[in-house]
Amino acid sequence: MSPRAVALNRAAAADPTGERGIALSGKGGDTIAPLIANVLKNARDQGHIALEDVGEVTAVNLGLLIGDLQIRGIIGRISEPAPDWIEDRSSTAVSHLLALFGKRK
Repeated sequence: MSPRAVALNRAAAADPTGERGIALSGKGGDTIAPLIANVLKNARDQGHIALEDVGEVTAVNLGLLIGDLQIRGIIGRISEPAPDWIEDRSSTAVSHLLALFGKRK
């Protein structure tokens, strides 16, 4: 959501070859998703969440965290969020993730 990230995403979206999008994905989601998957696997191993399909839960987590924020930023509907807004969004995403996949006590 930073101005740089928005500019890179705009350039990728405007590239008719798709090459910029592929390159951006390799540096973004394709790099971040495995890191999130590892965190989720650790949470499973520690007994915090029920996890069968790590890919599915990773996708749900990214959806809860990001949703359509990047698209809204690219089209100029929202600007870079403040740190407290990001913290609130992250906490809400974790709460929802635990509601969906957390182990019941």
